[in-house]
Amino acid sequence: MNPTPLKIVLVTILTFFTAPFLINTSALAASTDGIVEVNFNGGSFENISDRKWVEKRSNGSIAFRFNEQNRTNSAILLFDESRSVHISLIIPANEILYSHKGEQFRTLYKITHVQYAGGPSSIEPLNCGENYELRNGECHLVQNCGDNATRNVEGDCHCNKNYELKNNRCVWKTDKNGFEIAPWEKPECKELDRLCKRGIDKACMQYEGICQVN
Repeated sequence: MNPTPLKIVLVTILTFFTAPFLINTSALAASTDGIVEVNFNGGSFENISDRKWVEKRSNGSIAFRFNEQNRTNSAILLFDESRSVHISLIIPANEILYSHKGEQFRTLYKITHVQYAGGPSSIEPLNCGENYELRNGECHLVQNCGDNATRNVEGDCHCNKNYELKNNRCVWKTDKNGFEIAPWEKPECKELDRLCKRGIDKACMQYEGICQVN
């Protein structure tokens, strides 16, 4: 049985009004309307009036000033004319992107909070567990890198130059027979050599014992 003209009209009307409603609901979930402050670990971007924004340090001092150039459902684009710097606040991705003089955008910070006018933060601050610390909006393991190693900004341990990891320790590089390669280049050997040249006999003995070619 074919649908009556009345049923066709009703379906058309329902489709017309329902489709935009569904689209608007989706847009609302990622909406940037009403955002007045975007926080990152170490500072914030704050909307101070109309389309004027500032970047603040954690102590409240103003570092840079921006004009809002554009706003979509998911991002706010800021521009600092004095430095030719663009900042894009990507809300759904919790990222703050940076571009200088038209270069490709790159991640600058991770968003930790988003404050709406008259509303609570949309992103709760991370509560890092024991032996973890909050850096750039993420929890990183606090590692004790030990001697002859350094920890990068991501929290990973890396052996210093000319050292290699063996048995979870950074030791001076060795050849295939297990002998140290150019041990006199080790920082402690260079210091012993300096002291030996100043006439300190004990330093000379230590240098000969641990810094000479095997």
